[in-house]
Amino acid sequence: YVHTPMLDRLAEAGTVFTTAHLPMSRCHPTLASFLSGRWPHQTGVYYNYGTEKLAPRNSLPNLLKRAGYATYVEGKYWEGDPREMGFTHGAGKTARTFVRKGQDDLFAFIDEVGGRQPMFIWWAPLIPHTPHNPPQKYVDLYDPAEMPVPSYVQPGSLAPAEEKGKGRGKGKRRGFREKELLSYAMEAWLDDGVGQLVDKLESAGQHENTMYVFVIDNGWCNGLVSKGSPFEKGVRTPIFFSLPGTVPGAQRFDDLVSTLDLYPTMLD
Repeated sequence: YVHTPMLDRLAEAGTVFTTAHLPMSRCHPTLASFLSGRWPHQTGVYYNYGTEKLAPRNSLPNLLKRAGYATYVEGKYWEGDPREMGFTHGAGKTARTFVRKGQDDLFAFIDEVGGRQPMFIWWAPLIPHTPHNPPQKYVDLYDPAEMPVPSYVQPGSLAPAEEKGKGRGKGKRRGFREKELLSYAMEAWLDDGVGQLVDKLESAGQHENTMYVFVIDNGWCNGLVSKGSPFEKGVRTPIFFSLPGTVPGAQRFDDLVSTLDLYPTMLD
């Protein structure tokens, strides 16, 4: 039911791991593990705030920079000066970048570097993160009346405001659909951004030379314990790798894997 045609296209062209687990269900420790290939007890990054900064030695972008890559960062990034971490382009000297913006800077990087130097792009847009405030065109993709409601959204246990004038259960399901609609619209917004990036790489002649790696830094679920918890909805993400001619297409594995394996896999 979710409208993500570009992510679907990339996933179908590559290899999908449906059941990957993150080391934590918060973004900072998980992003630190993506950069380092290490667990939170090894990096010292246990939570979003009040933790150590990740040591830049042997970070993924530093290793790739030493191998001749131009390395770009935009979006969610917690670790202080990106240049020390090994990013040659993108966000400047800032501890965190949590600003939603367009892709003009990223596309200028592709124009500058594409075809001249291998590229590593860390593109972590603050979408579909809260606040869930998508443009109306993405909301209009969905009909709330047709949205599926999972079995765990049960009648009963409603707040008085929900019960008033709605009947038991009806308000709770309506509230779920309202929240889920915004989540779906945010995901469509993200997919549109991925599509624009793919279009840019295609126009630059780099699409067939680019490995796409898709992963999420923590889980999210309406109506169940998720972000910030050690449960399945907080720590589970899909992963896919897509690179025609190198990564086998139309492959799907349901085996349990760890996102810590992204670091050695991409380096390999």
